[in-house]
Amino acid sequence: MLKVSMTTDFMMRTYGDAEGLRRLADIGFDAVDFGMFKYNMHGELFTGDVGAFEDYFASLGEVAKSAGLMIGQVHSPMPSYTGEPAEDAYILECQKKAIIAAHALGSPYIVIHPCIPAICRYDCYRKETREINLAFYGALTPLLEKYNIKLGVENMFNWDPDKKCICPTVCSSAEEMCDYMDMCGEQFVACLDIGHAQLSGSGAPDMIRKLGKRLELLHIHDNDAAYDCHVAPMLGYGGRRTHMSSVDWPEVARALREVGYRGTVSLEADQTQCMYGPEAAMESARLLYAVARALARMI
Repeated sequence: MLKVSMTTDFMMRTYGDAEGLRRLADIGFDAVDFGMFKYNMHGELFTGDVGAFEDYFASLGEVAKSAGLMIGQVHSPMPSYTGEPAEDAYILECQKKAIIAAHALGSPYIVIHPCIPAICRYDCYRKETREINLAFYGALTPLLEKYNIKLGVENMFNWDPDKKCICPTVCSSAEEMCDYMDMCGEQFVACLDIGHAQLSGSGAPDMIRKLGKRLELLHIHDNDAAYDCHVAPMLGYGGRRTHMSSVDWPEVARALREVGYRGTVSLEADQTQCMYGPEAAMESARLLYAVARALARMI
């Protein structure tokens, strides 16, 4: 059976970094998606000594290892791009540090969002955005090669302020994700965000099939087809989709089987925990564990 995983953000915010990892291991998770977005890029950890930065994440890697927990993937801090040259130069250095953190944690993967200029909506500004990302990801490639870490290119969305809705942007389609991977080289793989695929792509099953063997990472969560809800998958009833669930989960499982997906079943459904709050953190994490195991059995 496939290993099950979930993002660490809520548990680490609730219990602290080390204890949050231990509790996820105690619940039964095989692996985690280590979320770095809890760390302020202008905060003490990122602005301090590089050696201390690496030592901190190496110590958390040891905590996970001793608990029998694999750091299956790391999610770098956000954003990747602001459009302000000085800030973007600083963000690039922070993303390089995130790769160092992934290495220290013992993760084979890191997910780093592509740069998304605000103007890049629908087909607008796509060529220019591609050039921005070629430079951005190209600057990260030497470190990826040095540490033998693969970077997951994630499918993304933007916001249409006129229509007041989510809209396509860079890498919203499987075709553009493949183009970016071809552009950037063999250290780059696909991370399909199931929820995003419903909001700005061609739907998760179709994108899974188009990505094929390139698909090595997942962000699994559900939404209502209108907003990026990040709630637990399979909120429908009797296998049917509802106003709470836009994803055809049996078809997602079928598509993953067809392409021979062998990565982790990794939930990014942290809003489910936020809804119930810190007082129910363990209970909501146990629910997510049960859902992840059920989805792994489906696949």
